[in-house]
Amino acid sequence: MRAAALERAFGAWLRLAEQAADQVPGPCLAPIHGEAPRHPLPSGVAARLLDDPMAWFDAEQPALNAIARQAATLRMVPVAWDLAACQEKYCDVRGLYDDWRTTHETVLRACRTAGDVRGEAVLTRGLIEVTTWTTPVDGTQTMVSLHDRAQQLRGLFEQVGEPRGAADALVLSAWSLVAQGRGREALDAARRALDLATAHDHPGGEARAHQIIAVAYNETDLDRTIHHLTETLRLARLIGNARFEATAIQFLGAAHGRAGDVERGRELLTQSLAMARSLGDRYVEAFSLLYLATLYAATGDARARATAEAALAIARRFDLGHHLAQALGILGELDLAAGDHGAAVAHLEESVLVWRARGWRSFLAEALQALGRAYAAAGLPDSAERVRREARELGEGPANGGAGALTHGG
Repeated sequence: MRAAALERAFGAWLRLAEQAADQVPGPCLAPIHGEAPRHPLPSGVAARLLDDPMAWFDAEQPALNAIARQAATLRMVPVAWDLAACQEKYCDVRGLYDDWRTTHETVLRACRTAGDVRGEAVLTRGLIEVTTWTTPVDGTQTMVSLHDRAQQLRGLFEQVGEPRGAADALVLSAWSLVAQGRGREALDAARRALDLATAHDHPGGEARAHQIIAVAYNETDLDRTIHHLTETLRLARLIGNARFEATAIQFLGAAHGRAGDVERGRELLTQSLAMARSLGDRYVEAFSLLYLATLYAATGDARARATAEAALAIARRFDLGHHLAQALGILGELDLAAGDHGAAVAHLEESVLVWRARGWRSFLAEALQALGRAYAAAGLPDSAERVRREARELGEGPANGGAGALTHGG
């Protein structure tokens, strides 16, 4: 009796969470669910509860977390992992990265114990997303290890016959390859992801593939970059994902700025910033601020420092390593231009530290070059030569993967 009652209750929660998640903007990952029983509420009741899906998650997410963990403890694994996965987009938009990570880790252990490979694949994908982009640095080269993790993820999805999930894994592989400066391999992985997503009706996967193709081309062919980002935007609008639409607009703004169309770049970045703030999405907000700060700095706009500092505050609050490193780099360059050599060294040393842990080759080389200039200006020629030498060695490795000013935006 107790087990049946719990199954009905958990099934009702799962049905509501599934319906709410479908209406929440977030990462365009393939929605993959399991076979746990659903117990729908009367349609009128469900409609009233989910009139505002974000508000429903705001009220119920702590309970959903507790239920997912309880279900895992009770070995009701299919409902546990589906409930955990339904919260990913909401947690991403609201910046609840610790909740996302810890719940997934708990339920993933139950999936492995039970031999539920589908649940293992879905939660592993979610964990890769949150631990790659939004957790504090821990001394490991995150972007380098991402490739092996993505390859393992692809194997899990292939094992359970989920080609859409395999496409998501290939996109993750492409991000790692770009970060390592392996541009041709990144383009190959991204194109395979695009083909797979197109063949299996996964427009979100198509959008993500076009995004990373654009990033891979960014240093070498801005026309192709803008073309693929325009396609990313079209697909984001097609599937009605406002979060990914804001991301595409943000990337387009950065690309137009790099192409010399400053006004168009500023217009698009201001639009993406407004969209991020309307969604309450601090991750996309921080990236829009970073791109705006970069554009302001390049054009001598006095708003550059305050904009970079606003991005830095969000990065520190939410432990966003990538945002943190970029914001510190922008501030260090501004300090250097202002003649504040001590502040420049401090900002750039921290930026180098974070990029080193991130394992993003081109950004580390750029940060080392900037730090070399700061050391030289501060009267530290030996330190300047040391970091410049490391930057040169990085530049002599694999060809730059085209990261430039375009980086992950969700």
